Amino acid sequence: MLGRAYREYLLPLFGSFQFTDYFKHDPSIPDSDVTPEYLVDHGWLVGSPKTVTEKLGEMYEASGGFGGLLVLTFDHLDDNEGWANSQRLLVEEVMPHFKDMQPD
Repeated sequence: MLGRAYREYLLPLFGSFQFTDYFKHDPSIPDSDVTPEYLVDHGWLVGSPKTVTEKLGEMYEASGGFGGLLVLTFDHLDDNEGWANSQRLLVEEVMPHFKDMQPD
């Protein structure tokens, strides 16, 4: 559902007011290459706790730090147990790695 929302609505909307550049890991990437698949690799925190910890650490370092993390969800009602497990893993296995970090 998240991929569909981005493909059919959010990416075209963001593109209409030149916001697509903010999703790119490299400014030379064409706007047409910014797809949900691209975002999985270069923006979204998707994967195992180890992968998410690594990606979040890279984002933290690249940005100079940040004060909070916003979790976005789409349509988890058909799999509430999966959503709850995902959140448990985030809280118990990922976030402890960042408890002592302070933004620059």
